[in-house]
Amino acid sequence: LPLGGGATAVHTGVAAAAREMVASETQGEAHAALLAFLAAIKEQPDLLHFYLTELLPDVAASFKTGCDRLGAIKLLLLACTLSSAEAAPALFSLTLPLLIHGMSVAADGPPSKVGAELSAVAHAALTALASRSADAFRASVANFSTETRSRMEVAIREEQAKKQRAVAASPGAAVTAAKPKIALKMDFGSFSAKA
Repeated sequence: LPLGGGATAVHTGVAAAAREMVASETQGEAHAALLAFLAAIKEQPDLLHFYLTELLPDVAASFKTGCDRLGAIKLLLLACTLSSAEAAPALFSLTLPLLIHGMSVAADGPPSKVGAELSAVAHAALTALASRSADAFRASVANFSTETRSRMEVAIREEQAKKQRAVAASPGAAVTAAKPKIALKMDFGSFSAKA
């Protein structure tokens, strides 16, 4: 049902019902339904924009207070993926701080299983979003609070160190020097001046 005429009232009612679900104990089901719905309307930019504008602030708020933080992140990431380049800066400014606060850092203590999964998704998503739209990413990061920027830096450093430890601890970590792919010759006779 495209936007316009009486359909706008229908879509407004649907968005209001979805907002209530996102804020309720059925948050996980609401996030899953919204993921499917947004994917289904991705070819209708006006309708997609309407629902993103109506629902993403509530989804972002549900990340901080709700029980389905991973679902909220997945929904925000889908929105970043489906949105236009013009909408990327606004979506990044909403999504990136939440991703960073979803990343585990040692100062928080060991994460729960769900927290570790959320952190892994947040790290992967941060990298993917930086690649998708570097300018929007940089603009968003430039506006981070000192606390958010510091947490991002610590989380990235800790994740890199964890990966390096995992590589070092893996069997066969001692890599032998690879055979050179080019052969260097010490005969420079071919460079002599020809008269």
